Amino acid sequence: MTRIERMSSEAAVNLGGLDGPALYANSSGETIQANEAAIDLLGPGWESVAESLVNQAAARTNVESAHHCLLTFGAKDGAGRRFAVHLSRDEGGSWLLLIDDEIAPDLIPSARLEEILESTSDCFFALDSTSEIVYANSHAASFLGVSKDELLGRSLESLSPMNMQFSEAHNKAMVEREATTYDSRLPGEGRWIEVRAYPAGDGMAVYFCDITDKVQTQEQLTFLAHHDALTGLPNRAYFQEQLRKAVARSNRGVPSALLFMDMDRFKIVNDSVGHAAGDEVLQEFARVVAVCAREEDTFARFGGDEFALLLDDATMAEALVVARRIQDAVREHAFVADGRQFSLGVSIGLAPVFGRGSGGHAMALADSAMYEAKRLGGEQTCVMTEPAEPPQGETVGGNPAPGA
Repeated sequence: MTRIERMSSEAAVNLGGLDGPALYANSSGETIQANEAAIDLLGPGWESVAESLVNQAAARTNVESAHHCLLTFGAKDGAGRRFAVHLSRDEGGSWLLLIDDEIAPDLIPSARLEEILESTSDCFFALDSTSEIVYANSHAASFLGVSKDELLGRSLESLSPMNMQFSEAHNKAMVEREATTYDSRLPGEGRWIEVRAYPAGDGMAVYFCDITDKVQTQEQLTFLAHHDALTGLPNRAYFQEQLRKAVARSNRGVPSALLFMDMDRFKIVNDSVGHAAGDEVLQEFARVVAVCAREEDTFARFGGDEFALLLDDATMAEALVVARRIQDAVREHAFVADGRQFSLGVSIGLAPVFGRGSGGHAMALADSAMYEAKRLGGEQTCVMTEPAEPPQGETVGGNPAPGA
């Protein structure tokens, strides 16, 4: 059962010296405190009105994005009154509600609420029932590149950074009277914003903030999760996901082929000039091989000096042509590290992608074929089609290279 009680003066001071009507609810909602100004505003039966306001605020707000929200709703006190509620939520999950009489139909905030809206880091503007802007704080005007006075009276459509997704959210809040939250990339710009739109009175209250740094950080984390940090190529996890898709396409009659590669004589580089220089050679190798692949192919680093190439919509004959092209390109390229030039090669195992399993069958074949190419001296392509056959297959390439 919820306990409704008067807020002590000490608690009011701890909450920032509240002098306007305010309610405070702990994270569990078990206790609601009202200061003296709130009790005076809510009047007789203030306990039930306070509980109603807190419950309505919690029900109508996405708590995950409730940094600052401006809501307008009625209190169940029999008088049909409505209140404007500025809601904030701290890291511990507790609610603070600053309340006032109902916002006027044109949504222009009172002086106290305007002070709050100016102090928040969010951009805020309010639309009336005709979707014209009747109020905007300084952050919103600055973000949109105009003055506050220039925003007043403008229609939603006139805001150039706002896009179709915003218009859909506007309709949801205005017509369906439902709160909505979403992230959006501004048209023609690299910036991202988080938008939170709430029905308020006959119009709508909108908060938005720049989350470009947050989105870019997340994109970078996503990139790193699917790409090799050294070469920038897709990593093993991403490659295996693409291989699973190739298996599904194979079931529909679209052929694919898998090349598994290991550099020949790369150990000489690390042993003679060190691993830092060896990393530069790996990056150069990745660039040389990437030129031989098509845009629709998936070229990945598996780790060390092992790489894989998935040729989408390619026959085995076409894959052999690509393998020859790669071996010629690597053989003819002068790899330079720490002032020394190295002649390197590549051993390639080639296998078709079968329409069964998750791609592990093809990987096992290509891996075995690559090791057979290494056993035969390197700088060759071995083809394997079934694991039951001895690992000799067809060999394509130059003469075995010493020191492979």
